[in-house]
Amino acid sequence: MRTYRLPPQRRARAPSLALAALLACAPAAADCIDDAARYQGVHPHVLRAIAYHESRMKPETVNHNKNSTRDIGLMGINTVHGGELSRYGIGPERLFDPCVNAYVGAWLLRRKVDKYGATWKAVAAYHSETPQIGEAYMRRIQDVMRRWGLLPAMAAATPAAAAAKPSASAANEATATTAVAPVASAASARNGSGELDALATIR
Repeated sequence: MRTYRLPPQRRARAPSLALAALLACAPAAADCIDDAARYQGVHPHVLRAIAYHESRMKPETVNHNKNSTRDIGLMGINTVHGGELSRYGIGPERLFDPCVNAYVGAWLLRRKVDKYGATWKAVAAYHSETPQIGEAYMRRIQDVMRRWGLLPAMAAATPAAAAAKPSASAANEATATTAVAPVASAASARNGSGELDALATIR
């Protein structure tokens, strides 16, 4: 099967162009994550893992933050981007459309890839440019991908943890997992700031 690699030197396309593509979009029930990832040239499994972590794939999700901002919809789009998005005709209500939200999330991730390269640091910065906060977020995304079999298991994992029963959200996670590729090869992928091209081991 084909190995996925990020296209080199690709700049983020503005949401207005992405929304134009939505005019011919498939049914509203589709989450559009793969299409959005392809459009912006970001890794689809990473984008899907972010969506799962942010909303458990529920487009009506709203999370209220301590700094009075909100994370809206499928990809957890923070209201701090509201002013910029409004210039493209995207208000808060439009972010509850899972396809609009997926394209905006892919656009925001692409901007971080443009800034930091195809690295895990770009994933961290999707959530926060503050290193400590961003790194914690990045590791949560990696944990999702490990549970889906898309990254090698942590060497420090304990037998007790491995034997733990599934959480209450296991059904949602199982549904999300059906949308990703089969289990990655056993090739090593670095943690931390390692290149996202390490995810090229995903088949």
